[in-house]
Amino acid sequence: MTPTDFKKQIKNKRLPALIFFTGTEDFLTEQFSNLLENSIDENFRAWDFVRTDVNDTGIKEVLADVSTLSFNASRRIVIVENPLFLTAKNSLEKSEENLLLKYLNNPEGGNSLIINAVNFSLDKRKKRLKA
Repeated sequence: MTPTDFKKQIKNKRLPALIFFTGTEDFLTEQFSNLLENSIDENFRAWDFVRTDVNDTGIKEVLADVSTLSFNASRRIVIVENPLFLTAKNSLEKSEENLLLKYLNNPEGGNSLIINAVNFSLDKRKKRLKA
């Protein structure tokens, strides 16, 4: 998807359930994160826009966040930073990997999970990255 297409989706509030940021442009990632945050009503932003470091919270908590209903019946957006579980450096417990794969194969339709893997060396052999 091009940056222009993504901006249109944000404007029309038609975001996919799963978004994966890759590449080397930190500037674009930050710009899109700000656009996403500003697309949520200011009164509900603290609840419906979550930015989390998966290494601090864990994958189970991230999946719980993205599965939680939005406060204002709109889309809830969860951005995952530092997804080391997609690199060769880090792994998940089997139960965490199963939960993640289950979610990736059938994501919640009402919310968006965004995995920010910009500037990461991804391990393309991992099942979770293939999913």
